[in-house]
Amino acid sequence: MNRVWEKILRTDERLVCSPILLGGNLVLHRHLYQSVPFDPYIPRGEDTDYLINASQLGFCILFDRKLRIKHLHPERTEFYFQEELKWDIERFLYERQKKKRGLGINLDPYPGYFIKWTLYPKAIITSLFLGLDYLWRGEFKRAKDSIANVKMIFCKRGKDILNYLEFRKDWDIMMKQIQPIEISGILQDCWI
Repeated sequence: MNRVWEKILRTDERLVCSPILLGGNLVLHRHLYQSVPFDPYIPRGEDTDYLINASQLGFCILFDRKLRIKHLHPERTEFYFQEELKWDIERFLYERQKKKRGLGINLDPYPGYFIKWTLYPKAIITSLFLGLDYLWRGEFKRAKDSIANVKMIFCKRGKDILNYLEFRKDWDIMMKQIQPIEISGILQDCWI
């Protein structure tokens, strides 16, 4: 991720086409939001996943170098790290499948680094080492859960993506029905 930020911050332009999103600092134009829904089937990293979905429909997400936000993430406990690892494996497997479906965006260095074929050995080795660490400390339940991450690598994938494509069709129908409805004054002022 640091290489992405270095590249973005080295440019002179205020708006830079971005291979990464920060959900807490994201402004969506009405046309983008109407065309591209967030994916309800992704467990984590929904902002980057949104970038992938938008790119598949021909949108370019711009990073505004002048906007700033301070991210106060939750405290990282051991349990959180274990869950985060599981969610990241699920997420990168899912995004890898989306990339295979014909994505025309360069996702390197992030998240591209994690969705190449090397995802499989990285996920297996990391899960096994974390499981061994828990075993060494006598935390057998956590060890079992960590090692169970390896199962995800060998699960057949694709159904979730088809679910998302179906959801996107429903989203299009819903957006077409919402557009003709009058919007209240408060929302009218906020609607871009």
